[in-house]
Amino acid sequence: MLSRAVAMPFPISRTAGQTLLAVNRLVAVAAIASSLLTGVRATCAAEPLAAETLIYHAVLVPSRPGDSDAVAIHGSRIVAIGKSDELLSACPSSCAKIDAEGHYLLPGFHDSHVHLDSAGKAFFEVRLGRQDLVSIQTALRNYLENEHPAKEWITGGMWSTGAFDTSHPPNRRDLDAVEARRPVALRDASGHQLWVNTAALQAAGITRDTPDPQGGHIVRDADGEPTGVLLEAATFRIYAHLPPPSIADFREQILKGQEIALAYGVTSAQGNITPLSAREATVYADLDREGLLTQRAFLWGNLAATPAEFAATVKFAHSLPPDGHVRVVAFKGFVDGVLSSQTAAMLEPYANKPDDRGLARITQERLDELVLRANRAGFPVALHAIGDRAVRMALDAFEHATAVIGATPRNRIEHASIIAPEDVPRFGKLGVIASMQPAFMFFAGKTDLATVTSWLGPDRMRNLYPWKSLHDTGAMLVFSSDFPSSGRIGPDPIAGLHCAIHRTLGDETPFTPEQRLDADTALAGYTSLPAEAIGLGKTLGRIEVGYEADLILLAQDPRLAVAKTARQNPPLKIWMAGKVVK
Repeated sequence: MLSRAVAMPFPISRTAGQTLLAVNRLVAVAAIASSLLTGVRATCAAEPLAAETLIYHAVLVPSRPGDSDAVAIHGSRIVAIGKSDELLSACPSSCAKIDAEGHYLLPGFHDSHVHLDSAGKAFFEVRLGRQDLVSIQTALRNYLENEHPAKEWITGGMWSTGAFDTSHPPNRRDLDAVEARRPVALRDASGHQLWVNTAALQAAGITRDTPDPQGGHIVRDADGEPTGVLLEAATFRIYAHLPPPSIADFREQILKGQEIALAYGVTSAQGNITPLSAREATVYADLDREGLLTQRAFLWGNLAATPAEFAATVKFAHSLPPDGHVRVVAFKGFVDGVLSSQTAAMLEPYANKPDDRGLARITQERLDELVLRANRAGFPVALHAIGDRAVRMALDAFEHATAVIGATPRNRIEHASIIAPEDVPRFGKLGVIASMQPAFMFFAGKTDLATVTSWLGPDRMRNLYPWKSLHDTGAMLVFSSDFPSSGRIGPDPIAGLHCAIHRTLGDETPFTPEQRLDADTALAGYTSLPAEAIGLGKTLGRIEVGYEADLILLAQDPRLAVAKTARQNPPLKIWMAGKVVK
C-alpha cells in the first residue's frame, strides 16, 4: 500500500508562536487527507501517481515497518512511500526514475550550530591550523606576498594554543616580524581568542592602561604590556575596527560555505551569522529569492542587540516568505568563553589555576532580562554555555522566564560541555534543548585528553559531554559541528555519529563509554530533532509522506558508524526540496 498526502503550503503568521500553531494545524489536516487518500489508492492501485521523481531500490533510514524501498516526490514534498515495483508502475512516464542500487536513503543532515559564512570567509583569508610559530609566520608571509598584498587589514586564523611551546605563547612581536605596518588579526580555532600585531593594538587604542572589559581579558606580559592576545569580550575592540565585507564578498562567502556543507550532506544549517545584522540577513534573503541558496538557512539574531536592532531583527523575521529557505529561529547569546583558553565559567576553580573560575561574559540579572525579552517576542534563546557555572546561569535564566510568562518557546543551551550532575535533570524538567557537538571529540586524542584532565581534574571529567545522562532524564539532544571551530574535519555529521555511538576520540581512545548513545538516537540528533527544535518537526527531517524532500543517498548506513568521516562515506546524491543539488 502506498502512503500519500496532499501538499500543504506553510502558513503566513505574525509571530513565531502563531506560525508553529498554524503549521501544526495544517499538518493535521494533511494527515487526515493522507489517510483518506491512502484508503482510496489501496483499491485503485492502477491509477497513475502524480510524481516528478521516484527513488527506488533504496534502503530507507531510519528503518520503516514492512518492505518499503521507494520514495516518490512531487514538487518539494514526498507524496508516496512504498515498494519499488508498485511505485514504478504507478508513476507516469514523465517521472524521473532513479535507481538507488541498494544504497541508503535518509533525511538530509541538519547541523544545529554552524557558521557557514565564516567557513566561506576563511577561504579568502590567512588559513592556519595546528601549526607551530614558524609555520604560521611562513603562511602569513606567503599570503601577503602571493595573494592579498593590498588589503587594509590582514585577517584569518584557526591557530591553536596547543601547538605553541608553553614557554613561548603567541605574542604580537612574532606577527610584527612578518607584518609591522598593517594591522593583523588572527582568530584561534574556537573563535574566542584573537592574536594581533602591534599595529592592530594601536588601531584599536589598546594600551597598557586599557582596562579589561566586562567578560573579557587583555593578556599582558610581566611588565604589564599587552602581548597581543585578547580573550572573549576584549576581542570586540578589534572587531569594531575591521572593515565589513562588501555585499559581493559576503555573497561569495555564503555560497562557499554552502558548497562546503553540501559536500558533507548537510542540507539544513542553524546559526550562520552571530550576531545577525539587517545588512547580512538581507543578503541571505536575496540569495534565496534568486534561487542560489540551495540549503535551508535557519539564522540566529543577536540576543544582546540594542532595542532598535532587536526590533529590526524581529521585523525582518516576520517579513520572510513562509515557504522560503531562510528563517530567523532564535536569538543567540553568550554566557562564558571556552575551555581551550580556560575562559569557560566554572563553579569551582580550574585544577591548574586555583584562583581562576573562568569568565562569565554577562551578569545573571542582565541575562534574565535579555532572555525574557526574546521569549516575550515569541523567539527561543540559544545560549552559549560551556562551563558548569555558565550552564547553571543559562538554566536559571530560562527558569526565570518560565516563572514570569509561563510557557516559553523551546530555549536551548549551545555546547553545555560540562554540567554539574544536579543540573542534568533540569534540562528535561524545563524543556531546555541540549545542543551539543559530538565531533569535538573526533579531533581530540589521548594527549588532548590528558591536557583537559589537568585543567578540570579527574572528577569533573565525568561531567564532560554527558549525552546519555541528558537523554535519559528527558532532554532533547540536537547535534552539530560548530564548524569552522571543528576546522580539521569540516561540518562532518558522520564523524559526529561515530563519536556519539562509540564514545571514542579521533585516535580511538575511549572516553566515559557509559555516555554512549544508541544509533537511532544519535541519528535523530542530526535529522529529525533539529527540525523539531525549531518548530518544523511535522514537515522536515524525516522520510514521511507530506515532508520536505531533503534527502541524501549514502553507500553505507551511517548508524553502523563503520565509516569514521564523511570522506569515507560521502553523499552519492543530494536532493534539496525535491531537486537534485549534487
